[in-house]
Amino acid sequence: MDEAFAGTAVESVVIPYGVQKIGWFAFSGCTKLRSIRLPPSLESVGYGAFDGVSEAVFIVQAGSYGEAFARSFGFCTEVE
Repeated sequence: MDEAFAGTAVESVVIPYGVQKIGWFAFSGCTKLRSIRLPPSLESVGYGAFDGVSEAVFIVQAGSYGEAFARSFGFCTEVE
């Protein structure tokens, strides 16, 4: 869903297994977000989904789309 949590004070997010897409601007402006766990089922992340998120660590599975996404945007990444 686009802009699902945009601008909220969420601090930690666990995207459940089975989710394949994160919508446009889903977490944009979530400046308190510090931990984001992405499932290996993830296949796409919408434009601007994490705009304004700069302090978060993305927890991802090795070789997953989530790992490639996080690294390509220079996010701090923890690989499991």
